Amino acid sequence: METKLYNLSYLAELSGGDMEFEKSMIDYFISNTPAVIQTIDSLLEQENWKQIREEIHRFIPNLNMVGASSLLADSNSIEKYTETAQNLDLVHDLWTGVKMQCFKLVEQLKVDL
Repeated sequence: METKLYNLSYLAELSGGDMEFEKSMIDYFISNTPAVIQTIDSLLEQENWKQIREEIHRFIPNLNMVGASSLLADSNSIEKYTETAQNLDLVHDLWTGVKMQCFKLVEQLKVDL
């Protein structure tokens, strides 16, 4: 049995039981995530660290919203490294892991919800 990469309890708390709101936020995550991945992939090719930081900074709340806690540590590291211009050699591998988990997460949400 595959481990779930999400936990929707925070979203449920945030919505106050509004199932339509929850569904719209999950739909947004599912539809927005591939574009974020594509953007960050492109920025990585260019080594545009400033833009990568901005993109990942905007994406982290989305990961929080769907309770993707397993992706937060690496995403926060990417944000920190690109902000401080330190450990930039680690960013590509960190992003590859986050990206693969995001693809799995989106598929889990599509199947389960």
